[in-house]
Amino acid sequence: EREAMLAKAAKAIRHAAAVLVVDYGYGAILPESLRTLLGHCNGKPLVLSSRHQAPSFIGANAVVASVAELQEAYRSNSRLWNSDDPRVRTSLGRRLLRDTQAQCVLVTRDRQGATLIEKRKKQVDIPPLRKDIVSAGTGAGDAAAATFTAALAGSASFAQASLLANVAG
Repeated sequence: EREAMLAKAAKAIRHAAAVLVVDYGYGAILPESLRTLLGHCNGKPLVLSSRHQAPSFIGANAVVASVAELQEAYRSNSRLWNSDDPRVRTSLGRRLLRDTQAQCVLVTRDRQGATLIEKRKKQVDIPPLRKDIVSAGTGAGDAAAATFTAALAGSASFAQASLLANVAG
């Protein structure tokens, strides 16, 4: 089944301007699957959103992850779980950037906005549009990842795509 899915995805990539790979941890997408898909991208941006094992996926242009997903991926100290400690966010975000060899990591932060971490650049903390109406819920991370990818498909920079994703998620 996985081979058939990858073949269909490879065919669809030919007509896409960007690719979003979402891994919920059910085994449909494996690290080697990402390498296969990357081989079909021909320079098109590939964005990864992985709930449990983002560090295992190497080569995506960008990774979108929540603070909780970062902490789970790296088994971070449980007393900081779901915290918005900027030191934790920066440390784990930079570690994910290095481990995945991505060009950037967008860390979604629920009601606190988002943080963009790029190679050789100062991180950018993006405040929420309005704290009184923003509420992360089911699908918020998926909406952020999809909006980020769509913006990259339209030739937005990582910073521009992050601003749009922050509004969507």
